[in-house]
Amino acid sequence: MTTMINLHPNDVFYVYVSYWQPDPEAANPEMPGRKAMMTMLMPTISGMICVCGSGKSFSSCCKRRNYWIPVCINPDFESYSKMEIHSAIYQPHDCASLKEGLLSDARFRCNDNGDRSHHWLFHNNSPSRFTEYGVVNLGDIELKSDGSLLVTAMNAARMEALRAILENQMGLDEPHLEIESVKGRIPKPMSLKEMMSHISEGTAKAKQLKVSGRN
Repeated sequence: MTTMINLHPNDVFYVYVSYWQPDPEAANPEMPGRKAMMTMLMPTISGMICVCGSGKSFSSCCKRRNYWIPVCINPDFESYSKMEIHSAIYQPHDCASLKEGLLSDARFRCNDNGDRSHHWLFHNNSPSRFTEYGVVNLGDIELKSDGSLLVTAMNAARMEALRAILENQMGLDEPHLEIESVKGRIPKPMSLKEMMSHISEGTAKAKQLKVSGRN
């Protein structure tokens, strides 16, 4: 905490993370479970390329702005990209085969296998997906009762990874695509110390939802 307080707002970037957690109040905590959204501030690394996707160095790009551009982690669990909502709608020819393929693929976690619809979370089978707050969710796939497949992801890199699996490996045709830019910029405070109470409050709430047995 002391290290973060001593940092300047220009030396961090603003990250959104979506976690899947079992729901202890449900009859079956694993189905479908629940989501928790968190935001955090990540220190920059000297000489890094800006996470907003401009291609410029961080020091000559977002470091100079008076606001943060929200980003989220990529499927490699190492790099970050600008946050924007990507959605794809597929019309599978063989839903039964597609469902079987998704259920058997370790990169996805089925958290709703009901009679009317089916839902998977994309975690890319990375060991880094497990945290004390839950499993990091990189995207959502829903096979609807009408046979359509709805895919959503919070940045371009995640959608690209999902499309590679669904189209190149599972043989789906190209989908209808939509991109929704995330409106609003996060104003930078005068110092990170001004945000410590809000960060501490958010962390305390997330810890109340902590998943036992995962570190």
